[in-house]
Amino acid sequence: FDAATYDAQDYADLSTAITAISSTNSTLEIKSTVNVGTTTIIPSNVKLRFYKGGNFTKTGSNPSGAILTINGTIDAQPEQIFIGFSRNDVSISDAYIGEIYPQYWGFDESASAATNEVAFESAVSSGAKKIAIPAGSYNCNSLLVSHQVTIEGIHYRSVILNFASGITSNVIIDGAPNVTLKNLEIQTGGDNSIGVSIYGTSTGYSLDGIYVQHPVTA
Repeated sequence: FDAATYDAQDYADLSTAITAISSTNSTLEIKSTVNVGTTTIIPSNVKLRFYKGGNFTKTGSNPSGAILTINGTIDAQPEQIFIGFSRNDVSISDAYIGEIYPQYWGFDESASAATNEVAFESAVSSGAKKIAIPAGSYNCNSLLVSHQVTIEGIHYRSVILNFASGITSNVIIDGAPNVTLKNLEIQTGGDNSIGVSIYGTSTGYSLDGIYVQHPVTA
């Protein structure tokens, strides 16, 4: 696949780099910040290889919707590679990508519940069919799953989702077909909280290795 290698830092922005690559099977290396200021489509002949500290940063006044479409492969560790992007800003084809991480959008053990909520839902809305969550304990607000996807921790109770007090519905599957949740521990914020809520026309869902823990009260 790697017929040619390009360094994104040699170009003014991502769109210019993609134009230079054209239809050649290539690897585009991202070693630092690369600005994304216009709607950009990365074709299937381009493999994205992110080095530590490399990222795409949304700049300027972008149109609404999926301003960054990735049809090729992504080679990146579970670290933030999309900065300034939110829900529906990034669209990822699952044709060449086995799995992605919510960490790509800033999901992190040290992040706030609000930050993790946006990062998680941005991963879901990207269209990728599998989201892998590395082992850890994460602060969360309600998490909406609105697209077909498998969300999986590495092994049973390896991923702990700590939900804030007062949240009634923790993980919400709403109108999405064929959703699989696997190996997630849900620490609810109250005795009356619901670990996983399923609404609308959701069908074909699967819950495997889901552990729900309510707070201990005196």
